[in-house]
Amino acid sequence: SDNGSSNVASSNAAGSNATSSSDLIEQNRLFGEATALRKRGANEAAVTAYERFLARYPTSQLSESAAVERMRLLVAIDRSQRGAAAAREYLARFPRGFARREALEAAGEGGAAKSP
Repeated sequence: SDNGSSNVASSNAAGSNATSSSDLIEQNRLFGEATALRKRGANEAAVTAYERFLARYPTSQLSESAAVERMRLLVAIDRSQRGAAAAREYLARFPRGFARREALEAAGEGGAAKSP
């Protein structure tokens, strides 16, 4: 599912005072590449592409979306190990993120999902 943030990296990215337009173009290109792979069902390749994006642009406005898509793919591929680990990584990085409840469930902490 699309959370509405695909391909909308902004020059006001948190943690970046002066993001160049070429950086924004590259962020959108890499994120778009990963998303296209996901939509084609190339899940492992999409995971790798989202990981490449996160390694290169950890403070991008798209980084949370990339982390969520990576988590969702890994849950679909391997719910018990890689998916749960990706969910815990997401929660550590974005404790109040938009996919918090989903991540809590994937991490095996579904009961905690009821807390605000």
